[in-house]
Amino acid sequence: METADIDQDVKAIVECEEGHPIEPMERLIAAGASALTPIHKTLAESDGRPDRDVLPLIVILGELRSPSSLPTLAATLRKPELGEILMDATAEALGKFGEAAIPTLLELLAETNAQTRFWALGALRRTHTPAAIPHLRAALKKMPDICGVAAVGLADLGDKDSIPDLYAIYEKFPETNIWLPDLRDSIACLAGQLSFPVDSRHGGDWRIRWRRRPAWGWSPEPSALMCAYIIWDNYTSGKWKERRLKKDSLQKITTTPDRETDAPKEEVCDSCDEKILSVAGLPVCPELAYGSTLFEENLLHKCLKDGIETIAMALDDLDQELLYDDVDWEDLSDDRRDRWGIAQQTYEFLLLEGCRSVEDGIARMRAIRSTLGQRWNLPQEELVDDDLLAMEHFVKSGLELPKKRSERRVMKIGRNEPCPCGSGRKYKKCCGDREQ
Repeated sequence: METADIDQDVKAIVECEEGHPIEPMERLIAAGASALTPIHKTLAESDGRPDRDVLPLIVILGELRSPSSLPTLAATLRKPELGEILMDATAEALGKFGEAAIPTLLELLAETNAQTRFWALGALRRTHTPAAIPHLRAALKKMPDICGVAAVGLADLGDKDSIPDLYAIYEKFPETNIWLPDLRDSIACLAGQLSFPVDSRHGGDWRIRWRRRPAWGWSPEPSALMCAYIIWDNYTSGKWKERRLKKDSLQKITTTPDRETDAPKEEVCDSCDEKILSVAGLPVCPELAYGSTLFEENLLHKCLKDGIETIAMALDDLDQELLYDDVDWEDLSDDRRDRWGIAQQTYEFLLLEGCRSVEDGIARMRAIRSTLGQRWNLPQEELVDDDLLAMEHFVKSGLELPKKRSERRVMKIGRNEPCPCGSGRKYKKCCGDREQ
């Protein structure tokens, strides 16, 4: 990749006004070491410039994990005034370096600024390496103001030997201390009574993780660490409404199951009693599966008709749809919000499936639809057939499936005959009633 092309992509990224610049980010990541100097330079020059969005550049450094980027990322973490979103991204980027980031993080933990120490400890927790355990233990004892971050890190790493230290701090704190729930949950987790995977929803692909979402005020969905920071910041600034929490004995914490933490219960459709599975990014039952993939494929055909050729462009077009309408997410009708969300889930699913072009997405949808029966161990023809119940359910869900139905099929069904949807009821009491 030529230097001029790299500079152009860096410029396009920081000046991007809407969407998530996936394609230029991919090119810079592919360029590797040759992209580092321009990125470092741009980050240094963008300090204090609200007209530049450097979040994607931080994400790229986390993906490349070059030792030469550690000073740049550390410098960013020393500026918590840049906001919690950028701090969260920087902490995640540093965490991706693993053990190699620990010396840099220890330097940051020696800083006097409590906010910098908070994010550095969060990054240490995100390294997910046993080498972090002694440093998390040290922070647990030496930094009571942010000890909850260290506690969760120790729980995530399975350090059962830290249970006595965790409980000693838990027992010492007053009932109004903000970190009591984290200390208790960490102990319960290490004792096998609780499970709370750290940032499990956010450990995936950066193309999805850092996309700004209208439901979150055009910010990325907050991580567990960011939520903890916001609560802690309100607590330390006196904005936290004091509340008392009843403390439990060590025996109760370590022997009593805290809450349901097993695998999520299997969801079953109220209508057909079959499992609800995620198909092409959407939770559906067999009666909706075929129609849902048709609907999603129609979304992709519309993209091609509008001149949108890649999945990344399709996602950006969704953002522009709301931004150009200048409407807040909360002001959208439920129907429009559902449609928008379904389109986003579809495109994100295809992106993570490795589909780059819209044509690739159409092919993937067709492949999924051709094997739907295998997911429920049902004959494929039961799902392929355009039965009335699937159509009715999808229309009821606010999705525009083709309105044309088979007149031949409707005319042949007697009112007292079994409904073809398979519900076991008479047609007049089931789909026929909805037809009326």
